[in-house]
Amino acid sequence: MPLSYQHIPNPSSTTFTVTFEFLNLSDIKAIGKLDSATEWTELPVTFASTSGTGVTTVTVADASTYSSAGAIRIYRASTQDPLVDFQNGSRLSESDLDTAYRQGLFAAQEVRENAGENITAKGDTGAAGQDGQDGSDATIGAGSIDLDKLSATGTKDSTTFLRGDNTFATVSSGGFLGDGQTWQDVSSSRAVNTFYTNSTGKPIQIFVVFGNVGTGADIKFCYKPNGGSEIEGAGLYTNSASGRQSMTFTIPNGDQYKIKGSGAQTQEQWWELR
Repeated sequence: MPLSYQHIPNPSSTTFTVTFEFLNLSDIKAIGKLDSATEWTELPVTFASTSGTGVTTVTVADASTYSSAGAIRIYRASTQDPLVDFQNGSRLSESDLDTAYRQGLFAAQEVRENAGENITAKGDTGAAGQDGQDGSDATIGAGSIDLDKLSATGTKDSTTFLRGDNTFATVSSGGFLGDGQTWQDVSSSRAVNTFYTNSTGKPIQIFVVFGNVGTGADIKFCYKPNGGSEIEGAGLYTNSASGRQSMTFTIPNGDQYKIKGSGAQTQEQWWELR
């Protein structure tokens, strides 16, 4: 049973008892639709009587228009303005707490049931409509999409995909970190204060360990984007004259990198995932 509206097919009266809860009379609305129509029409509502318990009788004068081939729907549309404004240091009352809670509850019910929108089904569980025909510009079959008639540039084949800019592009195999790469000890071919270029065609990962990184020596990671300026990181060191430090970083393809050293630090390990 709906919690925020009541659906009345072929109404035989213009006076109805509201079956759902509400906070304000102004929240009660009505709409109607003939069977031959595609959209609902807003209907004026007047209130014949109201009791203290919230049981309300409403009059929908235009309901007779839908008595033979149509339906009306009486629904709740709670205000979005807060009904209670709690103040710092004020006394909390049961009435205010109930009102604030019910306003949020009613709003959630209304969003879920969506009774006030242009609903195309006459009843609550109307039969599903027939599937539409496939479009002429693209056809969708079982597990595949025919893109032959789409206006796109590039070559469409089994090795390409359609990008958001209507261009067919090729997926580059193995263009990401870790695919087809292994950790390699490159210590013998690496030294501090020297730039090296990643020309592998993929990103690479660097891992280094340095010793004797004490108060008189430190190491820094330096990075130079392809066509850009050098970026220098903060120095790493310890308070011990024989301290050790490690760092790891990722280098995109085509960019340069180096370890900048000052003092008497010693290179202990230099590994690269490439």
